[in-house]
Amino acid sequence: MTTEQQRKDLNDRIELSLAPKTYDASKSVKFERKEIRPKDLEQTLKSHNYSLIKWKDGIRDGANYQYSDGFIIDIDGGLTIPEAEAILKRHNLNYFLIPSKSHTPQLHKYHILIFFSYRVYTSKAYKNIAEHIITDLFPECDPAVKDAGRFIFGSPDNVKV
Repeated sequence: MTTEQQRKDLNDRIELSLAPKTYDASKSVKFERKEIRPKDLEQTLKSHNYSLIKWKDGIRDGANYQYSDGFIIDIDGGLTIPEAEAILKRHNLNYFLIPSKSHTPQLHKYHILIFFSYRVYTSKAYKNIAEHIITDLFPECDPAVKDAGRFIFGSPDNVKV
């Protein structure tokens, strides 16, 4: 597959690892990899727990890391949504932003999905990219997102994107 084909494929579909939405992390161990049309992304992030990481046999664990199509930033305050969008636009990043389950107008809590141009096949490379994103762009990010076994809880159904 050529570089042009890889870029096109990643832009034509979004692959996510999905588990039933629950706010109990111990119940989100097994994830199924699915292709999502971009127009269905918002509803998918409201109805499932999710990750951009693919794990061996769908078992969420850093040791099972196979590849990732992107990175998810988790902001729990300290940076408003408009401030984050300004950073993303300034760096011309392909992203999707959705408020998290505990977002309020007074305290902005949200997730940013940043899509890679290429799949990242090692957890070491994934962690290096994550470190650069956090250090250089979003130091307000929860550092736990560097974990190659990390997932995100689904957003509330009534959240506005």
